Amino acid sequence: MIETILTNILTPTLIVGGVIFVLRKFFEQLLSRDVEKFKLSLQTEAERSKLQLQNQLQAELFEFQTKFSGYYQKQAEVIGNFYEMLSETQIIIAELVHPVQFESERRDEERLREAFGKKIELARFFEKRRIYFDEQVCQQITAVLRTMHTVLVTFQSSQRRGLRQVQGPDLEKWNDAFSIMEKEVPVLKSALEGRFRQLLSGTTTHISDQSVSISR
Repeated sequence: MIETILTNILTPTLIVGGVIFVLRKFFEQLLSRDVEKFKLSLQTEAERSKLQLQNQLQAELFEFQTKFSGYYQKQAEVIGNFYEMLSETQIIIAELVHPVQFESERRDEERLREAFGKKIELARFFEKRRIYFDEQVCQQITAVLRTMHTVLVTFQSSQRRGLRQVQGPDLEKWNDAFSIMEKEVPVLKSALEGRFRQLLSGTTTHISDQSVSISR
C-alpha cells in the first residue's frame, strides 16, 4: 500500500519534472540560437557602418587633398615668379649704383626710373600674393623691399646734390647706396632663398604624400 501511494504521488511529479526539464532545455536552445543570430546581425551592421564611414572619409580626404594640392602647386608657382622678379630687380639696382659708370646723365635718370619701377612692380606682386607666403617669409621680403628702397633713395639723393650744386655727385651717399646693395641685400636674399627652399620642399612632400594616399 505504501509503495502504491508513493508511486501514485511521485509518478506525476517525475513526469512534470521531466517535462519541465525538457521544455527548459528546448527554450535554452531557442534562446541560444536567437542570441547568436542577434550577435551576427550586430556584427554585420557594424561592418556595414564601418565600411560606409571609411568610404565617406576617403571621399572627403580626396576632396581635401585635391583642393590643397592645387594650393601648393600655386604656391610653388608664385614663389618661382617672385624670385625671378626679385633677381631681375636686384641686378638692375646693383648696376645702377655701381661706382663704375659709363652712361650719360640722361641715361642714369632713365635707369633710376626703371629701377624704381621694377621695385614697385615687385612690391605690388608681393602684396597681391601675400597669402602664399608664411609670416617669416613676409617679414624677409618686406626687409628686402625696404632695403632696396633705401638704396634707390640714397642713390637718387647723391645724384640730385650734384645737379643742384653744379658739381659731381655726392660720392659718400653713392658709396652708401652701393655698400647697402652689396652687403645687406645678398644677406637678406640668401635668408629668403633658404626659406623658399623649405617651403618648396614642404610643397613637394605634401603633394607626394597626397598622391600616395590617393593611390591607396
